[in-house]
Order: sequence, then structure tokens, then C-alpha cells
Amino acid sequence: MSSVKETSFQQNLVNNGGNQSQISRFKDESKRTKSFCCFAQGVTHKTICKVSLDVILTIVDVGFDIYLTETFFEAQHRKWGTASIVVILLPGITCTVARFIQDNSNCEGHRHWIKNFTWKGCGKILFTLFCYPLWVFVLGYRTLTRIPDVRVMVHVKVWEGLMESSWQFLIQIVLFQFRTPIGHKMPLGQFHLAYGEFWFRVVGILLSFCAFLYTVTEYHILLDGLVSQHKRQIKLVPFFTVNFLFRSLALSLFWVYWKENALLVSVLLWIVNMWLTRKTLVSDLPGRTNQHLSFCWIVGGVISQLTPALALFYGQTANKKTINYFYKRNIRMNNILILSVFSILVLHLNLDPNNGS
Repeated sequence: MSSVKETSFQQNLVNNGGNQSQISRFKDESKRTKSFCCFAQGVTHKTICKVSLDVILTIVDVGFDIYLTETFFEAQHRKWGTASIVVILLPGITCTVARFIQDNSNCEGHRHWIKNFTWKGCGKILFTLFCYPLWVFVLGYRTLTRIPDVRVMVHVKVWEGLMESSWQFLIQIVLFQFRTPIGHKMPLGQFHLAYGEFWFRVVGILLSFCAFLYTVTEYHILLDGLVSQHKRQIKLVPFFTVNFLFRSLALSLFWVYWKENALLVSVLLWIVNMWLTRKTLVSDLPGRTNQHLSFCWIVGGVISQLTPALALFYGQTANKKTINYFYKRNIRMNNILILSVFSILVLHLNLDPNNGS
């Protein structure tokens, strides 16, 4: 049946004046599709590699973060362990809200969501909320077997790096400065590793940092409606590394010295970045009407605290002018706020006679 469709399509191409290069390109694409018979038409080896890499990285990173959270509680870091659980759930919460918005907007007659409630839909919501890595796996499977467009899967997957890996990096940096681990460790109970706790933390920090960098550069390219441009991702690494490390290290010092009071700084940054995201999307710069603005600016307040990242809903893109406008103001406003608060911290540590720090 597929060969009949290919022959008829090729015949129509010839009848409509298609040149020889178009016909040969169609033959090449048909050969590539045939070589992957168990996948959807149009799936190439690059698509398979991309989907496999993203799914594996997501599952490994989330799995390691779960194990890391367990070690926080074992080391009596209960507050940071609780914070780590919240961070792990953030991507699932974001995807759940986005899926809820999509389902509600697709309902007939735009009825209220309560009238459209079904237990099947409730099960999907709970699955997305608590099984985020498996949801990424499901989207990857659908990409390979139904629609070979990886952009939706990539957009869902980037929440893991922007919301989980980035904040896990900050949590680990704070604990590393507050109480550097020096104990020994026995990986899998098989062999003794000197200073294993120290190296375990180092590996955890590096893993979160690399996962974040891979994701944020991937998301920047996705804003242009593109994927799988690894050379361009490498060129973007210095830009995001400088901004991310500066903000993370500065915020970690606030948490080390001020502890829970540093939450006020994060709330302030969240409000400022929400306002900036909304201001950018409602301006004339995008050249289009962006949907689900409330979702975008609330999520934007979270992901753009540690790095310049313009939050958009699934399937939406941004032009270069809009991205540059947001990035410049994000860097300027966040750096001014962080440096101002850092100056207050310096004065507090040096002028307070009762501060033993």
C-alpha cells in the first residue's frame, strides 16, 4: 500500500512539472523512510538519536536527583530535602498546567472545565504530574511512531533543565559551601571510596550544570522553531555559563549567610522577571498575539531568575528582536538587583558586631 502511494505521489510530481532534483530527493527520502520500517514516515537516524538522547538524559538526571534528595535527608538537611522534592516536581507541575490549559481550550463550546471532567483525563493529569520522565518517554515514542516532529517533546523536556537542574545546582552549591562533605562512601556497597561523599557532591554539581547548559542552549534554539543544532549550542555555552554561574553563586551566598531570609530575594526576582516576561510578550515586538500569557509570565518568573530565558507556550516562537529585548533587560535588571543585595550582605557581615560570620 505504501509503495502505491509513493508511486502515485512521484507520478503527480512529474505531471506537475517537478524537476529532476525534486524527484531524486523524494526517492532518497523514501529510501530513508523504508530503512526505518517500524517508525513513522519521515523519521531519520538523526530524529532517533535526538529522541533517544533527550529521553535518556531526562530519566538519568531525574533519577540522580531523587537519589540526591534521599542523601539530603540522610545528612539531616530536611529543609533542603523538601526543597529538592519541590524542584523535582516543578517540571511535572508545569506540564500538568499546560496540558490542563490545552485540554480546556480544546473543549466543545468552551465549557467550564468542571463540566468536561472525566476520570480518564484525571488519570492523564496525575500521570503528567508525578511521572514526568515517563511522560517525556511517551512523547518520544509518539514522535518516532506517529509524528516525526521533535519540537513538542523538546519543549516539554526543557522544563527539566530550566526548572529542575538549575535549582538543584543551586541547592548543591549552598550545601557544599555550608557543610562540605568529607566522609567516605561505598558505591552500591561493593568497594570503599576515600572521600566518596565529597566526590559524589562534585559529580552531582557537574551533572546538574551540564544538564542545564544542554537544555538552556537547546531551548534558545527552539525559540527560533529549530532543533538539533549542536554547533550553535556550543557557541551559546559561554554566554549562558557566565550569567548562570554569577547568579547561582551570588544567590548561594545569600542562602548560606541569611538562610531562610534569602527567600525574600528569590521572591523579589520572581516578581521582577514575571513583570518583564509579561511586558515583553504584550509589546509590539513579537509581531503576533501570544497565547496563554498567564502561564508564560508565571513560568518565566521561575526560569529566568538564574538565566535569561523567555517562557513561551508549546508551539510558539519568538523573533530575534524579541529575544534580544528580553535578554538585555533580564541581564540588566537581575544583575543590578543581585549586586545591590550583595552590597547589603557585605555591609551586614562587616558592620554587625553580633554576627560571628
